[in-house]
Amino acid sequence: MSAQIMADIVDRCLSANSLFIVGIDGCGAAGKSRLATEVRVALASRSRDISIVHMDDFYLPSALRNGTLALNSIGSAFDWQRLRGEVLAPLTAGQPARYQRYDWPSDALAEWHDVPQGIVIVEGVYSTRLELEQFYDLTVWVECPRPVRLARAMERDGEPARRKWEDEWMPAEDRYVNEQSPHTRADMIYAEPG
Repeated sequence: MSAQIMADIVDRCLSANSLFIVGIDGCGAAGKSRLATEVRVALASRSRDISIVHMDDFYLPSALRNGTLALNSIGSAFDWQRLRGEVLAPLTAGQPARYQRYDWPSDALAEWHDVPQGIVIVEGVYSTRLELEQFYDLTVWVECPRPVRLARAMERDGEPARRKWEDEWMPAEDRYVNEQSPHTRADMIYAEPG
């Protein structure tokens, strides 16, 4: 099933004559970045400009975040307004898009990235939130069991991050799924092999 969904994503991207924006959403450590990279590789020899924009690049510096994530508005640690204003809205208006990446180690905004017209893949938790869904030509929800996601997160981020994952990030993502149902609004569901 996953191979067929992958082929369908690639076919949809190749059928576009100009700008085509794909949103790949799913909970943390579900495999969104991996899927985005696989789509980019599959398209690389057959298409024009292909860009991946990571929702993690729109994380808010700690000085701008407040309180426990699960208690604030949906995805309150991510600056979705900046994603909309600097990337999605300009691209759909036929204008150049450019954004400043959030750097996790320094907890500050870093270098600027240009996003050309072409195939643009926006991947990350909260990327297809209700306020952004109008900008996407195709949305994909990546499904992966919670225990697999947590194990991947611990492998990637280390055991000291467990509290953050279990007490903040996962409950905030659960709230997003329960309140905005991105999985039911997605054009395709990609079941990540666990």
